[in-house]
Amino acid sequence: MYWVPMFSYSPRCKIMVPPFSHGGYDPKTGQFGTCRRPHTENKDCRPTCGRINSISKHYQDEYRFAAENIMLCKRGDEFLITIDSQLLKESREEDLFLKKQRFIATHGDGSWQVVQAHSTARIFRLISIAVERLGEQPFPFGDAACSGDKFPADWFYCWHKPD
Repeated sequence: MYWVPMFSYSPRCKIMVPPFSHGGYDPKTGQFGTCRRPHTENKDCRPTCGRINSISKHYQDEYRFAAENIMLCKRGDEFLITIDSQLLKESREEDLFLKKQRFIATHGDGSWQVVQAHSTARIFRLISIAVERLGEQPFPFGDAACSGDKFPADWFYCWHKPD
């Protein structure tokens, strides 16, 4: 069996992917390929079997939400990130979380450098190493643009409350 972390999440959130043909895994390339679903009406081809898809769909949806609700921009010499308040809510019992310490600048006392706070989002300063890792291309000047899909996978982790 292979243990594959979803989007390189923390070790607590792993999905077991058995090396069966219905997993759509190609061991030569190390990628998930195509799985023919012979019991469907049109013998559909999908990246995984239904069971694996049902397990991973929730996390894919969470990642998609994050990608659509994280925006980057540049104002003057500052590189900024806008994050939807739902993604910042630490009291959630499970879901996708951000490893903010990897990209948000902090004050000397360890508090986050908030540039602006809105009812639905907060704007933070990015640390220089985060800007170097992302490159300057995803930072439009002035207005923020959705760029969460450019975030490295190791800037996220998931937490799932044990059953």
